[in-house]
Amino acid sequence: MQNVLFILNFTSSYEGSFIRSIEVLAQELVNNGCKSVFLLPFKSKETDWAVNLVKSGADVYFFKPSLFHLFKNIFLYVIIHSIRRSL
Repeated sequence: MQNVLFILNFTSSYEGSFIRSIEVLAQELVNNGCKSVFLLPFKSKETDWAVNLVKSGADVYFFKPSLFHLFKNIFLYVIIHSIRRSL
């Protein structure tokens, strides 16, 4: 089983089409044998959409704002080194 980690720096009180789109994508991944995991800012923890995501049984974790830059840098490092290896 493959895992997909959604790292979202999204704190809006309204889910809008962004979160709905992510939920549809996550469900499609689950339907195809993948596991979706969500990493969200701690500030979004009390929003209706985050509460509903947790209630749906999704794996949801929350991080402090200062960690987002760390995640972004790790992601960029992995992408850059993956591209270099493929050249």
